[in-house]
Amino acid sequence: MESENPSLYWFDIIANKFEKGTKIKIGLVNIDDCTSSNITGSGGGVCKVLRGLANTETVAVKFDRIMTEDENRTWKEFFPEWIDEDKKWGTPKCPEIPMPRFEDYRRLDVVVARVPCGNGTEKEGIRDVFRLQVNLVVANLAVESGWVSPDIRRNVYVVFIGSCGPMVEIFRCDDLVMHRGDYWVYKPEMMRLKQRVLMPVGTCQIAPPFAKTGKEGWRDYVFRSSILQNVNNVTIRRRSIYAIAYVTVLHSSESYVCGAISLAQSIRLTGSTIDLILLADDSISFNSTLALRAAGWKVLRIQRIRSPFSRKGSYNEWNYSKLRIWQLTQYEKVIFIDADLLVLRNIDHFFTYPELSASANNKFLFNSGVMVVEPSACLFEDLMVKSFKLESYNGGDQGFLNEYFTWWHRMPAKLNFLKNFERGEREIPDGVFAVHYLGLKPWMCYRDYDCNWDWLHHHRFSSDSAHKKWWQVHDTLPVELQRFCGLTKKMDEKLKFRRERAKDDDFASTSSTGPGGVCKVLRGLANTETVTVKFDRIMPDDGNRTWKEFFPEWIDEDKKWGTPRCPEIPMPRFEDYRGLDVVVARVPCGNGTEKEGIRDVFRLQVNLVVANLAVESSWVNPDIHRNVYVVFIGYCGPMVEIFRCDDLMMHRGKYWVYKPDMSRLKQKVLMPLGTCQIAPPFAKTGKERWRNFIMSHSKLQFLNNNNATIFLPRPRYAYATILHSSESYICGAISLAQSIRLTGSTKDLILLADDSISFNSTLALRAAGWKIKRIHRIRSPFSRKGTYNEWNYSKLRIWQLFEYEKVIFIDADLLVLRNIDHFFTYPELSASANNKFLFNSGVMVVEPSACLFEDLMLKSFKLESYNNGDQGFLNEYFTWWHRMPAKLNFLKNFEHGKHEIPDNVFAVHYLGLKPWMCYRDYDCNWDLLHHHRFSSDSAHRKWWQVYDSMPLELQTYCGLTRKMGEKLKLLRERARNYGDFPDGHWKIEVKDPRQYHYVD
Repeated sequence: MESENPSLYWFDIIANKFEKGTKIKIGLVNIDDCTSSNITGSGGGVCKVLRGLANTETVAVKFDRIMTEDENRTWKEFFPEWIDEDKKWGTPKCPEIPMPRFEDYRRLDVVVARVPCGNGTEKEGIRDVFRLQVNLVVANLAVESGWVSPDIRRNVYVVFIGSCGPMVEIFRCDDLVMHRGDYWVYKPEMMRLKQRVLMPVGTCQIAPPFAKTGKEGWRDYVFRSSILQNVNNVTIRRRSIYAIAYVTVLHSSESYVCGAISLAQSIRLTGSTIDLILLADDSISFNSTLALRAAGWKVLRIQRIRSPFSRKGSYNEWNYSKLRIWQLTQYEKVIFIDADLLVLRNIDHFFTYPELSASANNKFLFNSGVMVVEPSACLFEDLMVKSFKLESYNGGDQGFLNEYFTWWHRMPAKLNFLKNFERGEREIPDGVFAVHYLGLKPWMCYRDYDCNWDWLHHHRFSSDSAHKKWWQVHDTLPVELQRFCGLTKKMDEKLKFRRERAKDDDFASTSSTGPGGVCKVLRGLANTETVTVKFDRIMPDDGNRTWKEFFPEWIDEDKKWGTPRCPEIPMPRFEDYRGLDVVVARVPCGNGTEKEGIRDVFRLQVNLVVANLAVESSWVNPDIHRNVYVVFIGYCGPMVEIFRCDDLMMHRGKYWVYKPDMSRLKQKVLMPLGTCQIAPPFAKTGKERWRNFIMSHSKLQFLNNNNATIFLPRPRYAYATILHSSESYICGAISLAQSIRLTGSTKDLILLADDSISFNSTLALRAAGWKIKRIHRIRSPFSRKGTYNEWNYSKLRIWQLFEYEKVIFIDADLLVLRNIDHFFTYPELSASANNKFLFNSGVMVVEPSACLFEDLMLKSFKLESYNNGDQGFLNEYFTWWHRMPAKLNFLKNFEHGKHEIPDNVFAVHYLGLKPWMCYRDYDCNWDLLHHHRFSSDSAHRKWWQVYDSMPLELQTYCGLTRKMGEKLKLLRERARNYGDFPDGHWKIEVKDPRQYHYVD
């Protein structure tokens, strides 16, 4: 390695910048003290060379390092989803990042730092607080030593050692002098670096746009300097006016031409005279270009850029074209604004913010609709290189940029006010700088009202006040520009169709195809009696009964602070509606589209009202019940989670007729309303005695004389797992079977395997207890070729296990520690929580069904998966699911605290590197910093205890391959040389005999 090279190429480059004989003072950050006798660590090679050089003085910079397990200083603490911007409850504060005593390290000429590479991979950005700390320590040291006065500063060089390099958000590629191997040499521009170190350490605070204290005087003139002279390694600068511009991008179609015209008009109406730059591809016609120029835009032609992770024909297929703004190198700084925004107040002062500054979106992410950017040719080139590696959570530019710029600066939410109202008033607040028009755009609606009101799942984007503001700007446009905001015939037909559908969905409608038409028909029939079922409807603006309230991310399962409760869903007085033969309901289609599942509380309410009415009218006793038919009217149909396709008698157009299996339906209406509570797995009260026999029935006899059906019990249950595409999980499946049998379960074990599983492996799996069924694997429609989840939709084959009434699916990287047979009493789909309102598909209770499998296949090409795999898809299909205890699928993921498995866990889900892929001596996730959260020696030991109980002939299937062995050695070596991990697992002597006997 170059670190062992006596000449130290990087040092020669820096030394040549100093006068001969000048003593060079070097500060060492996160590197062993070169005065120490121990120079074998990560900085050892550097220290050896520096000791042998004349005219150098080294000093180890001391500071308190932030440890991985410091739960008060996690990334989420520095980048919270929300802060009190208006200071109603006090000024937001950031956690402290410990710094050195800078007065002890002034007048440094060079700062050398070993940079930690944190928890990032090639697919995701690095979000690691210790990495941020090291970068900020280095930046502050450079500024303290280099900043003499606003007009005079010394040159200070910075050297980073590490494969990942420094944070691009702090150290600019334009300042890079040399990069060779793990060495990165920078000559930072002090003015820009000074600004960055004076910004808040995260988005836990908003950076004020103006100087407010003496130390922030730089804000008045940042970047307004040009080099005057360089004497004795001191740079003197003087002020000069710098080039800035507002920018937007149009590509792929002309549907946003009107938006760009109104955006330009709104900026000019605020009094701004700053340049307006519009990047346009060849889809923008000559006439539209003339109109855009007339509106004030300087139009520059570009070649659009495809989003590597988007699907062909999707709305975000070419969204990476936005990256072209970094090619505007004629400007020192630009504020990018999406063409669906309207500027209401002058925002010129936001040019004082550094790159990358933006308003918050959700979680720790920013919204890319408004951004402060510093164009750079080398940064654009790096963005292009990384665009094929870093994955985008939404397939577009916003997801990618959030992985590239993980450290960003929070601008006020009012600068990019998202027109998204989950609850409360739909008015634009006072003081808003710019409105971001989500949903259907104003120029795509009639000017009379916001047409998002005509589409139920767009109600959250509806605001008549925002709509009026846009049309007020439109009215100030010259008439010749207003015509570019006209409706096309297709747009007008779409608006009329939506208005008609909104009218048709109204209960008061007299349309012949709506409920009014049904009433007319029923009135004219003999031998019918109709009754209107009355109940208090849940309204969209009910802030206490949102989907998140019914499906919270976390509940107090252990009841430490009391029993979890669900919000109430109003129901009818069922005693007023007993003895019904048919229930007819108009089903609302909520907020779903073809690309996402429907999560709408009113839709859930209607389905539960219908289900309860049917059960109340049909249930005679647990063995006898009347048949009740259910009819739904609506293009989306009822919730498949409540009304099974197996019970569907007829579907024609908007009409869906069901004859529900009352035992199953009874169970569903007695389950909690959402995942706000855990459904008890056993009968606890008299009314829940059905739990003893639900799903254990087959039809014996149909009694025509009293329209009743009698059932007798006959249960068929099985555990199932799946192996496909490779044999890397053979060992996991064998140990899973062994762990289930060790709990005393005698249920069938079914393993679905594709052709990648060899004959010998199949014999071993059978010996472990699995019944093998061969399958053809299923490709995940939204995954990329060669990715880990390319064939994960193969899991859907479990719905084809028709010989079983119920199946508990378990991923092959789990270990069962306690008997879980009693969880077969849960209905479909039951699972443990993952995050947000989603479940983890590693353990699921499933009811196989031919028609449901067919529907899953049909929807798999429409419903988008957030992770491109089965879990994301199933969460969009089964939006209403039942929470099982977290201890049934305990995710081996420790963000902070002890890395111990709690008592009474039913099953452990081994995330990260699997136990059989590690030495048995310790959990090898400790050797990879971004896998520390998956590390647990107690979980590791539990797995190897099960391994030791397996027959020797099966243990051979858990051996190490040569490739695995080499990888483990490399990880240990990296942990030793670069990790400086306080856990010290890499020091443990490896005694695992498998290291000497590879299986290939």
